[in-house]
Order: sequence, then structure tokens, then C-alpha cells
Amino acid sequence: MNATVVPPRPGVRTGLAVLLLAVWGHRAVR
Repeated sequence: MNATVVPPRPGVRTGLAVLLLAVWGHRAVR
């Protein structure tokens, strides 16, 4: 396993998911 190849951290994926949910919520409210 190469040290250069590091899988994306769960925190990043969670942050993206939260951001998407926030955008969807804003669009739904408007």
C-alpha cells in the first residue's frame, strides 16, 4: 500500500453531505 494513496476521510464526505442537505433545505424552503 502506497502512503501517497490515502482514502478520503469520512469527515470530508460527511461535510459534503451536510452541505448538500443544507442547500437542498434552502431550496426547498424558498
